[in-house]
Amino acid sequence: MGDLEVFTRKQFEVMYYIFKVRGANVHQIVEYYKGDSSYRNNKSALNRMYEMLRRLQSKNILTNIPVGQREAAMYHLTPYGLELVYEELKVDYRTTGKGFNNDHGYFPYQVYKPPTKSIKHFLNQTTVHTTVLNIQKRVPGVYDYRDNLYAKVAY
Repeated sequence: MGDLEVFTRKQFEVMYYIFKVRGANVHQIVEYYKGDSSYRNNKSALNRMYEMLRRLQSKNILTNIPVGQREAAMYHLTPYGLELVYEELKVDYRTTGKGFNNDHGYFPYQVYKPPTKSIKHFLNQTTVHTTVLNIQKRVPGVYDYRDNLYAKVAY
């Protein structure tokens, strides 16, 4: 792996959230980033987040999938973005992890990437995951949630 991209702490927080949930729309990203669902439709917060997402896309860290004409696109990590997060978290290809308590496992991109069918259903799951992650930020250790990705691979 060559020189890794330089990103800010705030950008990595967004990258990490997207890593945890595998895909999210801008409203969910803002809700997680701000830690409060009341920001989901705040125009100023949305505009700032769109700008950050554009910067991450221009660095080939994120990409998005259109969801529908009236729906916000779903953002997810590119293969390069996933590699950056793994590098930052020190997860190598031999790591299985359990998914709980930040015990991250390594998944090849083809397994990791979010679904391209039933995206609205997947985003509903992301909403629940976001709520749990925000509770964890406020009250660490209360409960944990892991993506069903860990059910895709036998250990």
